[in-house]
Amino acid sequence: MADIRIKDLANTATSVPADAYEVIDSASGGTEKISRDNKRIDMAAAFVADPATYNLAPLSGGAVELAKGGTGATTVGTAKTNLQIPDIGTGANEVPLCGFLGSGAFRENDCIVTEHTSVGTDAGGVAVNFYANNTKLYCVKNGPVVSVTGRLMVQTTSATNQLRFTLPYVVGDFGNASGNGFASVGILDSSAGTYTAGYATFEEGNDYVQVRHTPEANDEYYISFTYHTNA
Repeated sequence: MADIRIKDLANTATSVPADAYEVIDSASGGTEKISRDNKRIDMAAAFVADPATYNLAPLSGGAVELAKGGTGATTVGTAKTNLQIPDIGTGANEVPLCGFLGSGAFRENDCIVTEHTSVGTDAGGVAVNFYANNTKLYCVKNGPVVSVTGRLMVQTTSATNQLRFTLPYVVGDFGNASGNGFASVGILDSSAGTYTAGYATFEEGNDYVQVRHTPEANDEYYISFTYHTNA
């Protein structure tokens, strides 16, 4: 075969065939051939063993090269930008550690804990004023279920009818069942000096409970019950 330059060969390849060989020449081995696969294995081993020599910056500890991720980067910062990975934090364009976790990761079913300042009247609309430090209900809402606890103490009133006090959420139904219900409320009757259990009811669509007791100054009501809401 006559001498010919490689660029002048008649055939042009666009990929390296599996049965291809290349010619290499070295002082230690002379002129030799090497298969396509053996050359790839040798080069890959060299990259893994010493990525810095070949400008393959490791993502962490030299174990994973950025080039393997196709980022085209040689630094962690550039790789994050190319892959659109945000920084961890709470500032602009940052994501907190829990940013991709659902609401149920910490509190089951979006549990909400609140305080509710209850407003009192009697069933006829007459105001029932509670002491400022005894006017709150503590509420835990877990989906449609609301639990309320608290102690209400009457300061002044001219009520002539049964007590009503407001709830944090409107009473709702539960599936196909009515939301109407009743609860027992502890009552310290100041005039009688006795402690009794009062009967209280709540009805679907209302935001209050009605206690079967006419309130007087210094009466105390101890509340702990659960109801359903659609809020």
